[in-house]
Amino acid sequence: MTDTRVDELLDDDEASDEEIAQAAELARALDREVVAEGALEALLPALEAAHLLRAQQAPEPSRERLDELFEGIESSLPPWAAPPAPSPTAPLRALRGLWLALTGALAVAALALWFVARTPGSAEVATLPAPSLALLAAQAAAVDSQAAGVAAATESAPRMQELAGAMRPYRAQLLAQLEGEYAP
Repeated sequence: MTDTRVDELLDDDEASDEEIAQAAELARALDREVVAEGALEALLPALEAAHLLRAQQAPEPSRERLDELFEGIESSLPPWAAPPAPSPTAPLRALRGLWLALTGALAVAALALWFVARTPGSAEVATLPAPSLALLAAQAAAVDSQAAGVAAATESAPRMQELAGAMRPYRAQLLAQLEGEYAP
């Protein structure tokens, strides 16, 4: 640089309000604060120049310095060890894992088969014969006597005998129907 050029850049006049505002904006931008979007275009050349000046003041480390840093980091790390030799039980553990995987897969397949094979209505269900009105009335009377708290055996005994009498024909009819449906 020549002296004349430096002299041209230096301005001995007082700074205007606009220059002071631009300097304040530049200082905030260099301190990594927020810059107004309108002021960015005016500050961009100054920001680029400031970046170049900072890059000259703190250049990248030399190759020798980088090698020193890497050596320091490597010396602080624990020593590298070879991976351990496989244990003699490693094949057995692998076989056990294979067996577990196979049995799990078989269990899942069996469960899926059971769900697929189980279709509604596929099994024949026996139908029960309809009870007679006399049987239903005897059951209701027996329940009423027990619900009312009849404790005397003499008062509830006739109702229980009536229920037993009504159940005999129904049981015979039910057993006959089950034998017919489930005959081998």
